[in-house]
Amino acid sequence: MLLAGTSVQGAVGDDITGKYLKNADFSQDTPVEGRICTYDYDMEKGGYTLYGQQAVTGWTAPTLSDNTNNPDRKDDCNARAAGVFAIGAYNEQGNHKAELGGAYYAPDSNSSGQEGTGNALGMVAVWGSRQQYTQSVTLPAGAYTIQIPVWNAGGTGEVAANLCGFIAEGGKAFVVNRTSWEANSEWMTDEVTFVLDEPTTGVISLGYTADLNKGSGSMPHLFFDYIKIIEADAAAIIKAQIDAVKEEQLLPLIETGKELGVDVSASQAVYDNPNATMEQVQQAIEDQKAANASKMTDFTDFFISNAHFTNGTPLDNGVCTYAKDKNANSTPYSGMQPIPDWTPNAPDADGIASGLFAVGSGETAWLGAKGKGFVPPATKANGDTQGNVLGLVSCWGATAYYSQQVTLPAGSYTITIPTYNSVGGTTAIAKNLCGFIGDNGEEYLAETTVFPINKWTKEIIKFTLEEETSGIISIGYTASNNGSGSMPHLFIDEFTLTFNGVTDINPSLVALRGAIINAKNTLQSEDPYERALQTELEKAINDGQQLVNAQSADVESNIAATTSINNIVRSIRTSIDKYAKLHAFIEGEMTDAINRYSGTHDMQDFAGQLASDKSEYLANYESGAYTAQQIDDIITAFNGRVKEAVKNAFDAAVAAGDGGHDVDITPIIAQNLSFSDMSIEGWQFEGTSGKFASQQSGVVEVWGTQPLSFTAYTVIDNLPAGVYRISAPGFYRNGSITANYEAYANEEPIKPAYLFAGGNRVKLHNQAEMAAVEPDDLHNTTVGDVYLPNGQAMAQALFYYSNDYDLDNTVLTVLHEDGSLTIGTTADNLDDGGSWVCWGALTITYLGHDADIASQLVNEELASLIEKASVLGVNDYVTLIDEACNKLDKAVEAGEDAIESTAMADKLAAVEVLKSSVEYAGRCESVLNKWIEICTLYQNIKAWADEDGDFLSNDKTLQALLDRDPEDGAYSIEEAEQIIASFPKAWSNYVFAQDGIAAATENNPFDVSYVIVNNSFENLDEDGIGLSVWNVESMNNDTGIRSNETNSYMMEGSDGHYLFNTWDGPNRGYAIEQDVFLPEGYYTLKCTVAGDADKTIRMHAGEAISELTFADGTDEEGNSVTSKTLGQEIMLVFDSKGETINLGLSTTNAWYKADNFRLFYMGTAVPTGIDEVTATAPIARSGIYDLSGRRVGKVQKGLYIIDGKKVIVK
Repeated sequence: MLLAGTSVQGAVGDDITGKYLKNADFSQDTPVEGRICTYDYDMEKGGYTLYGQQAVTGWTAPTLSDNTNNPDRKDDCNARAAGVFAIGAYNEQGNHKAELGGAYYAPDSNSSGQEGTGNALGMVAVWGSRQQYTQSVTLPAGAYTIQIPVWNAGGTGEVAANLCGFIAEGGKAFVVNRTSWEANSEWMTDEVTFVLDEPTTGVISLGYTADLNKGSGSMPHLFFDYIKIIEADAAAIIKAQIDAVKEEQLLPLIETGKELGVDVSASQAVYDNPNATMEQVQQAIEDQKAANASKMTDFTDFFISNAHFTNGTPLDNGVCTYAKDKNANSTPYSGMQPIPDWTPNAPDADGIASGLFAVGSGETAWLGAKGKGFVPPATKANGDTQGNVLGLVSCWGATAYYSQQVTLPAGSYTITIPTYNSVGGTTAIAKNLCGFIGDNGEEYLAETTVFPINKWTKEIIKFTLEEETSGIISIGYTASNNGSGSMPHLFIDEFTLTFNGVTDINPSLVALRGAIINAKNTLQSEDPYERALQTELEKAINDGQQLVNAQSADVESNIAATTSINNIVRSIRTSIDKYAKLHAFIEGEMTDAINRYSGTHDMQDFAGQLASDKSEYLANYESGAYTAQQIDDIITAFNGRVKEAVKNAFDAAVAAGDGGHDVDITPIIAQNLSFSDMSIEGWQFEGTSGKFASQQSGVVEVWGTQPLSFTAYTVIDNLPAGVYRISAPGFYRNGSITANYEAYANEEPIKPAYLFAGGNRVKLHNQAEMAAVEPDDLHNTTVGDVYLPNGQAMAQALFYYSNDYDLDNTVLTVLHEDGSLTIGTTADNLDDGGSWVCWGALTITYLGHDADIASQLVNEELASLIEKASVLGVNDYVTLIDEACNKLDKAVEAGEDAIESTAMADKLAAVEVLKSSVEYAGRCESVLNKWIEICTLYQNIKAWADEDGDFLSNDKTLQALLDRDPEDGAYSIEEAEQIIASFPKAWSNYVFAQDGIAAATENNPFDVSYVIVNNSFENLDEDGIGLSVWNVESMNNDTGIRSNETNSYMMEGSDGHYLFNTWDGPNRGYAIEQDVFLPEGYYTLKCTVAGDADKTIRMHAGEAISELTFADGTDEEGNSVTSKTLGQEIMLVFDSKGETINLGLSTTNAWYKADNFRLFYMGTAVPTGIDEVTATAPIARSGIYDLSGRRVGKVQKGLYIIDGKKVIVK
């Protein structure tokens, strides 16, 4: 048996540490010399070389870090940092080198006051993780004190659980009773003292579990010195334990007994006896419990239905606090879920999550947030592993409670409610709502506002009623103005209601009388409901009243009558809710449909039928003729009726083959046009930047801080030919909210965003149109002297709940034949700084074969194409190509004639001619522009090469290309494209025509680096980009040519003034490559690179590859340099068969810098250093390695060391 652990000061005897613990002072470990961070991906920045838990001699950790970052693997060593540090390391190692999870350092002195002497174990845990080191021990029966010197380098927030002490097998824990430590103060010694009455195996433990909602700035950064096990005085400890049990368990029973008038003298004598044994105290507790119970009556099952939550099916998934989070968390539940016999106060409200949960269901059914540990406890309050509990959390001031109506007789009561805060927040709630609230306004509620984590506690509410009182039994709370992570995630077990004292009242009869009173109050309700239920309830009341009048002692009959009345009352309450929904449906959705469809002759018959049905529904609503199920059927069937009517009208309009129709076909479109439940399913997003997302039902946006170019669209298939109208509420801004408004106010041009359908589009409204001079519910962002709506929540209110602004955008388009229609929004190069495009549900209306509208739309398209053709016709490049000019002239003439024509065939033919000529002219413009650009590029690099005294080439091919002037107009577009394609090979010929290149060998390689255009990134274009011929996978974030004289981009061994840098968040850099024509022969490719330690970069030349893992090192003066700034050379040997080869660098998990690509030609003979050239890798007896000495599993083309020989795999 293990007795309860109690800390006793001064209970100190012999130091037996050496007998049981190894490395108790951590002196057997070499202290860390690098920074330890809490997450593997943080090693990418700040010079960290370690992360997570480091190994400590003699001590065991749940997970030890491998100190590498692998983004493809979940790493259980994240969210913590720990290792052995030298005392005074902050002063001795310099440069703040030895850091624990940030700028936190070991103390200058040890716990004995000696400066710079010894080691200490440092640790920190964050965001709910567990940080722990243990040693297994078996302690004989006896008393012990564990002494733990501890110093906190920073973070004074409370931890979720202290793990310092002795934890026995089976889970019984004797741990330090402290959850926070003062920072940067003095060493303190935490102690825990306990008694074992038999030999016990367990662990000496150091560590803690972090608060789920707190990071490194709040959690303590603890350093532990010499841990000691001291034999203690068992008698003093047992005495303290007995006294604690007296105070915590016996005394409250004595006080309750006095209130009940129970004889408490025997218990009082035990309490007052300083020499009472534990057995005597435990017996007194049991006796007093029994005596008190004899004076109390359990009213629970008479007054409360489903008090133990046994009725109902527990949730099979998590429940979110906000409806908008359901899709992202793959759950259908949000808000307050139904629990049989209990009434939720706000079933559809946001900011609340609640429902019925099975204990021990783990992460299957979570409360409020997924993956955060907010899950049901493993057992009920009494230890049972089976059963249900009520789970509830609210946030941001929301009130959430479940209740039952009761009428209680006069007397004194005790309500007991076990609660369990599952890894939840420890911030105080605003108001506890557990208890009894009378209809007269009197409240008898629990006073707890902060709930301990991961332990069952009891809410006990005692109150006295002077007279029979009606009210509600309530379970829940009002949140303070904090998020769900800070609020308690409560799980509530078996509710009990006891009457304090002996009573001759028949509880079943009192409960029946209370049910009758509640039922009569229900009958007074003026809210409409099913009147058949009124008749049922009146009969049940009459039957129950007869039992009351007869003072029935038949408990079963009384309970049956009470249950019958309560069930009918609940049915009436359900019916009231259903009738309210029916009325909202009639006056809302149904009336809207009548108004919408009355305005078009295609749907007027259906609108008339709906109007007739509306009258019938209202009459039955007033008379209470509908059952709850009938109301559900009416509402559920409505959408099907609308779809059928729309389809019939649509089919009839299409069959008519004429114009003048106006059928809103949105209800029968399968595509997602409404974005309900924040879904963007079925939509495609194409863009160079921007995030496409929905965070409010019925609203979607594209937002980005980079220049914004995108098209978001969906395709509607199988539409018949005809004219269509597409509408949607929406608006946009160009750049930041301030820049956009200032441009609007100053009447400056603003780049547009569009709603489009097919080839037609309309400019969206601008956010600045909604400026107001005063803030209100729709204007939440200040810009100068005005206020603007901002964010999807405001957009949702504007689109669907406000008539203050006309935000509708409408575009017409025509399908000339059956087919598909693409609709959506688009923008081109909106300014950086926060451009935003936001729109709501789209509607699509069929207008039929309206010849006038179709002609107008085609004429608009013709006019737009003619304008484009006219602009291209005077373009400096296009005018150089006679064929392009001729095509444009003929197309414009045809287009102008077609506008005047009444024949649709002529118009459509002209559209195709114009499209073809515009496309061809655009191609001409692009090709000639590219020709001039590439001429300029090669002129520059040729001049640069020619200035190099060692570069002597006699090849004339390149110059001949440069002498051909694209502006002389003598070329066709195909000839121009052929000339452009000739430049790379001509440049290669120019480089390889240098004197002496024919003598190149392995031992005398010839430098042909110039063949890689802008190989060292020094030849910038006029925009300072310098990547004209380089292909970069993406230019996102910090990717491009950068000055190597700027701190972030410095690299030892960099060439010139510029280099290539690529970074886009943790572990992400982009590939860079270039196509180069290389004559037949063997080559060595080299490049200087830098990146984060232990990350790998790959060089390729065609299919040949080589890899390099970045590592810290030293510069030429011997100073230590991190891998981020230390330039390291990566190289690759490969061969060419006289072909164009793609050269470059790539990575899957590294940010990197690169500079100075060098290429060396070694002639056509197989280098003498190469032992073999083979088409496939030979079977290796002792492994295959790359030139860096790393073993490789998969061999591609390139140079390898196989069985000690250099082998080229071709």
